[in-house]
Amino acid sequence: MGLSNHVAPSDGILILLVANTALSVSLLRDLILSFLCLFTSQQPDVIGASSDGEPSFRDRFFDRFEPVRFGSAKRCADCCVCLNRFEPESVVSWLNCGHLLHKRCLETWMEYRHATCPMCRAHLLPGEEN
Repeated sequence: MGLSNHVAPSDGILILLVANTALSVSLLRDLILSFLCLFTSQQPDVIGASSDGEPSFRDRFFDRFEPVRFGSAKRCADCCVCLNRFEPESVVSWLNCGHLLHKRCLETWMEYRHATCPMCRAHLLPGEEN
């Protein structure tokens, strides 16, 4: 009784089969990716990085949008990612959507291969939505 995130036989055999198949495929995919990462010398790059010397997505972003010191702004603000309050000496990045993040938080977000704002999903580099 109550809410459960597990499929029970009482939900129906078709739903049970679909849920178990989806779970099995997901686990198999994760297992294959783990083996590929283990047995290959290549590590996943930051999005947009290429081996032919082209700058990574992170490099292109910080070339267009320089991080700045938060300074002594009159308003209080928190980072959208780590939820910590900005200190006057904090290095921050203003996104074109208006959100404000610590530079390190944004770099970590990009390391997870994200090219959008963590709050509103606006593209970090307009015109590069591919």
